[in-house]
Amino acid sequence: MKKIKNLKPIDVVADLKYRCPNCSIDHWVSLKESRTSNFLIVCDCDTIIKPKRIKTIIVQYVVDSQNKNPPEKKIEKQNTDQNIIDQANQILKTYGFTSSESNEIIEKYTLEEKYDSVKSLIEKILSNLEKSI
Repeated sequence: MKKIKNLKPIDVVADLKYRCPNCSIDHWVSLKESRTSNFLIVCDCDTIIKPKRIKTIIVQYVVDSQNKNPPEKKIEKQNTDQNIIDQANQILKTYGFTSSESNEIIEKYTLEEKYDSVKSLIEKILSNLEKSI
C-alpha cells in the first residue's frame, strides 16, 4: 500500500446562505446561481431578494510553515494506583464534574506526579483549580 502525504483538495462544493430581511428565513444559493446576473430569490413571505452577484470565489491552499512537524513531547507517566484514580474520579463527580472532565483533570495531575493517596491527589487538584479556570 502506498502512503500519500499532503493531499490537496481537487474541488470545492460551496453554497451561499441569504437571510430574508422581513421574516428571517434562510435561503441557500448555489455558486452557479450566485454567478447568474439578475438572479432573484422569492421568499415564502413574498419578499423578492436580489443577492449581490458573485463573479468568482478563490479557494487558496495554505501550508502552515511554522508547524510542519511539531516535536513530540515525551512525558514519562507517573504510576498512580488505579484505585486512587477511580476514587478521585468519584469524588470529583460529587463536585459537579462530568466523567470526561474529571478524567482529564486527573490525567493531567497524575502525569506530573505520583500520588500515594486519594486525599493528596484531590487536595492538589482543588488547590490548583482556581488557576486553571
